[in-house]
Amino acid sequence: MQRDATEPRGTTAASRVAVLLDLDGTLLDGSGLPAALRTTGERLARLAPGLDPDRFVAAHTAVWQELWPEVEDEWMLGHGAAAGIERRAWAGALTRCGFDDPALVDAAESIHPESVQAAHRAYPEVPAALADLRAAGWATAIVTNGAGSLQRAKIADAGLDGTTDLVVVSSEVGVAKPTPGIAEHALLELGADPARSWFVGDNLWVDIEVGSRVGLGTVWVNRRQRIRPDTAPAPDLEVADLAGLAERIAAVRTPGRSSTRTG
Repeated sequence: MQRDATEPRGTTAASRVAVLLDLDGTLLDGSGLPAALRTTGERLARLAPGLDPDRFVAAHTAVWQELWPEVEDEWMLGHGAAAGIERRAWAGALTRCGFDDPALVDAAESIHPESVQAAHRAYPEVPAALADLRAAGWATAIVTNGAGSLQRAKIADAGLDGTTDLVVVSSEVGVAKPTPGIAEHALLELGADPARSWFVGDNLWVDIEVGSRVGLGTVWVNRRQRIRPDTAPAPDLEVADLAGLAERIAAVRTPGRSSTRTG
């Protein structure tokens, strides 16, 4: 199938070309999140003498790992579920550290959004890449799995509000990647043609999978230079970051579903 990524947006919605982008790991750099959690632990320790911040971080991580299989669907798809799940995690972590105190859980809920705000940062090349896509005439959308309030807070904290035409969060539409419905919802909202549109993300099994299932061109953002497993979905294009994304997409005339180009 011939895909002309350079064709400008036409006068009717059906002719629009869209680029859908994952959030975490694609647009946002999460490397600061562990330090933010420790900052929360340090601030809680000032309220609760004897609380070890490192033990608190380890306990919180362990609680989340144990909770996740139980709460994943609710977290991804449940409206308003995030706050209750997060409270369970804070309470569980503090209990493991020897502090069974609802007031301390309240404090964690209040403190952590402040701690984590600075950790919600875009990769350096992201603002220019999004601006270039818009300047090239593509419609753009962030398509992300998670709780709506938290994902939208990340976007705001990172200074990405308004940099795309649309934000679609799984919990707000009731369907999560890699189920095709979430990408189809974004395309419908944008009035975009799937045959000429793209999905960009860092997760082969989620982002590249959903893009392939909907018939979009796919771009794998492989920031860590990982080797793609033979059983993983094959992207049309592999990139190390989003610098020059508009030009890289435009250079792919006929995406191949069985081979990966780097650019």
